[in-house]
Amino acid sequence: MQRCSVYETKVVSELSQYEGICKHAKEEVKSTFAARDRELARRRQLDRVRERSPRNRQQIASADVSRTVKALEEQIDIFEKKKLHDLKSVLLDFVTVELSFHAKAIELYTRAYQEIEAIDEDGDMERDNQHTYLGDIRV
Repeated sequence: MQRCSVYETKVVSELSQYEGICKHAKEEVKSTFAARDRELARRRQLDRVRERSPRNRQQIASADVSRTVKALEEQIDIFEKKKLHDLKSVLLDFVTVELSFHAKAIELYTRAYQEIEAIDEDGDMERDNQHTYLGDIRV
């Protein structure tokens, strides 16, 4: 039962946190896209004012796209690094719990083996025969 509670605290709870983490990452991506859309709307207004110079309009639009792409890439990198770190941590916790459980089992089996090995078969038989002498029993 203790092993299950350790799994619950060290493995399951860590993995269950990822629902919130993924939701937060999704919201960040949405906010980045919303910021990009707002920026593009502002740039369109500027473009209307600067219709005389089409070259500037293309440079402004490409700069906006580059900034948005860079921000998204940074968010994705941060999320992936955290996910990899957390997954590594959870798996190490899982393996540690398993190692602990099996190490304890090996200790118990070793002790049991030593106790069984220490049984003196001949001596135990002599003691048993002394206690179960049938000559004194009357039927």
